Amino acid sequence: DEWAEEETEVFFCIFEMQDAADIFENMVLADKGELTEEINKILTIIEAELKGKAAFLNDRINLLLEELIIILKRMIQKVDVKYDIVEYVKRLVKQNSSRGMNFQAIAESVGYSYDRFRHIFKEKTGISPTQYHINVRIAKAKALLKNSDTSVAKISEICGFKDVHNFISTFKIKVGITPLKYRQAVSKATDKVLNFNECL
Repeated sequence: DEWAEEETEVFFCIFEMQDAADIFENMVLADKGELTEEINKILTIIEAELKGKAAFLNDRINLLLEELIIILKRMIQKVDVKYDIVEYVKRLVKQNSSRGMNFQAIAESVGYSYDRFRHIFKEKTGISPTQYHINVRIAKAKALLKNSDTSVAKISEICGFKDVHNFISTFKIKVGITPLKYRQAVSKATDKVLNFNECL
């Protein structure tokens, strides 16, 4: 899966290897660091080899893939995998905050039962994945209430609540006041533009 904060080119290759499940089980990695730069270099060479179609192409590709596997194994040793999975899911929730989230399916997609995944997520964040999803929606709603004249009903829809009544009651539980009172309070308190990430 590829998630990017800005528009980017995506290059990927698919290959088979023995014992891959044991080596790479539940591995989610951020695209930062020295080893990642090495991976990018190898993928660039693979791309050039495939386009050039020089003699002994398959041998060259297999050699490069072996090198890629060694780098990935080295990355695994340096990474706390369970927390990388949490960060992956947090980004996924932020990117899709207005949609319903099937956390059981997401847990299974990263190789965990829902109960195990929920425990790992709560251990890292202090809250369940469902509560995190609600918090992200509320943060988005707070930013919209502060920075726009959009109606409460429309904000409810934009943030993915099933209806305006559900939005108002959830907002009041989380923030302590209704969305309308929140808008009035923040407009009096400051003229600063409220960023979505500042609300989280």
